[in-house]
This record gives sequence, C-alpha cells and structure tokens, in this order.
Amino acid sequence: MLNRSIPPEFVPINDINLKQADSRVLKNGIKVHSINAGGQPILNLQLIFKAGKWYEKKQGSALLLSKLMLEGSKKFDASEISYFFDKHGIFWEIGSGTDHITIDIYLLSKYVHKISAIIVDLLSNALLPLSEFQTIKKRLAQQLLVNLQKTSFKASTLFKESLFGKEHPYGYALTNEILKNLIHSDVLEYYNNFIKEQPFEVIASGNIDQKLINQITAAFANLPLQKEKNIVGRNHKKNEIDKTPKSFYDHREGNVQTSVRIGFEFQKRNHPDAIKIEVLNRILGGYFGSRLMKNLREEKGYTYGIHSSLVYAKQAGYFCISTDVIKEKRNEAVDEIHKEIEKLRNEAVSEEELALVKNYIIGNFIKGINSPFSLTEHFKTT
Repeated sequence: MLNRSIPPEFVPINDINLKQADSRVLKNGIKVHSINAGGQPILNLQLIFKAGKWYEKKQGSALLLSKLMLEGSKKFDASEISYFFDKHGIFWEIGSGTDHITIDIYLLSKYVHKISAIIVDLLSNALLPLSEFQTIKKRLAQQLLVNLQKTSFKASTLFKESLFGKEHPYGYALTNEILKNLIHSDVLEYYNNFIKEQPFEVIASGNIDQKLINQITAAFANLPLQKEKNIVGRNHKKNEIDKTPKSFYDHREGNVQTSVRIGFEFQKRNHPDAIKIEVLNRILGGYFGSRLMKNLREEKGYTYGIHSSLVYAKQAGYFCISTDVIKEKRNEAVDEIHKEIEKLRNEAVSEEELALVKNYIIGNFIKGINSPFSLTEHFKTT
C-alpha cells in the first residue's frame, strides 16, 4: 500500500536544455525571432511595439487603441476580418501593457500568407472609427462599474497608487474620469506616434521550417517604416521611494471578506539581488507549499489562498503579498503575515527547506518551457 503521509523523494535536476531563438533583422529594421519547437502545424505570431502606458500623453489612450484596432482597416473591415478568422480557426487579440502593445495571433501555419495582408494594412491604415470609440468607452465604463464592486480590484488599485502615485503610468488605474476626458483624437495621435509605420519586433513560435520563415519575413520586409520617434511619455519621473510603511482600509458594508495587499517597490529585474529575492519569495508565499499558505490557510483557516509575487515592468518592479481573508479576521491575518516575515528576517532557512524550494523552482521552470508558446514568454522576458 502507498503511504500517502510520506511525500515522494525528489531528484535534483542538474541539466536544462533551453531551446534558443533564431533572430534576424529585416532590411527595414524589423526584428524577427523564431523558435522552432513542437510537432503540430500551429503557429503563435506576436508583434510587439514599444508602446503602452509608459508612453501615454493622455491616460487611457493605449488601452482604447488596443480595443479600437480590432475594428478593421481601410482594405478590410471588422466583419470581414472576423469572418475570415472564424472560418480558418484563427484567434487574435491586441493587448496593452505598461511598456508594450502586443498583437497576439494563433493560427494554423498554412494560413500565414493569408493573414499577412490584413496585419500589414492594420499597421498602416487602421480605421479606428469614432462610432466604435464611443461604444468601447461605454463598455469599459460598464466593466469598471462591475470591477469597483470587487474588493480585490480596489485593493490592487490602492496598492499600486500608494507605490507609484495616481499620475504615474504604473500607478494609475482606469477611472470614469479618465474615460470621460479621453477623446477620439487622443487615440488617433497615439496610433500615429507608436503603431503606424513604427518599428516593432516579431516573435514566431511553433513547428517552423525555412518555408514558413520565408513567408513571415516576406510579409513584413517591405513594410515602409518611419524612423522610430523619440517621444517622451507623461510622468516618467517618480519621487524617491518612500519607505515609510503605509496602511489603507476601505470599509464596505455587506462584504464577507477583505482583500489584503502588502508589499514594497522593488528594483528592475536586473538588480543584483533579483535571484535571491525570487528564492526568498517562493519560501514565503510563492508556491502552494509556502510558509504563508501553511500558516493562514492550513493552520488558521483565515483564507482559501495567499500568494506573494514579484512583478516586473521595464522601468520598475514591486513585491506584493495578496490574499482575500475572512472580514472579521483581517487584523489577525495581517499580524500572521508580519510574523512570517519577521521569522525570515531572524531565523535561517533550513538546508532541507532551501533544497526543496530550489528544486521546485527548477522543476517549475522546466514545466514552463514544455511548449513552443511558453518558450516564447521566456524569450520575451529575456
């Protein structure tokens, strides 16, 4: 009989073979990276632009643009694109982040040449219709109304505002006031400055042969590009990090739980202590067997789950402990979190626990590179 009270032994992992990307620069300056992995004829194509919140002159313009670009181009209207993509089983989305706007496409490899004309026209002649601009604003306002009822959304908003400030690209959250003040010309200007005929990088991953590479490069090699504009976004500068502990509590009647966020601003990913704090984070709250999970979930029953994480943007990063706890146990939960932090400060981690966590990190890394698409995410980080 298997004794389930005894955990299985783990074997240290000493060798990792990480698939490398093949990179090239086209004559117009576009960088194309390809990762040949996987056995199925499926391709993930990502077009990555230096855009996002960091480069906004008007808050919300990057997000609205990412939604509005789906509404077609001069040669291909939105319904035509939608029908074509549905017919051929193609999925696509345009995401706006803190430092980039990404066009993300999943398709069968044999359809690359068919979508290239659509994508190229979108990058030069997106319609960005005024009527859809108003519709998207209304839809975002409705989503915001729903999100504001969630304690987790409010807690995360307050946390980032306290770290970076409401006016900082990394600190602000979408509000009704931002939506109200945003006009159609703001989005047009953002498109012209950061997307239209602007340099970008392409990452292609999947079962890629030379014929497919030739099709991808041919699709973008003749795209006329302007010289990259050196446009400074709003509120790049931030005051020195305020290390004074802050506490916020937003009381709400009728809620059965309280969302807690505890953390601090951390430096960029290339900080000398980045690897050390990653190991520390896993021990504290970075996986299901972490100290915070054992304390607040298994022993105290205050929460269903608690997690600590390191979040990196291009210009800064932060460490955050996140949990939703029973409302009446909020103070006790916060006290227990600080007790675990103090324990890490004052007591050395055992060799056994350290070995377990290090092996978990390596194993989790291997699990995270077992498909061509997950390899893409690691390459993007690099």
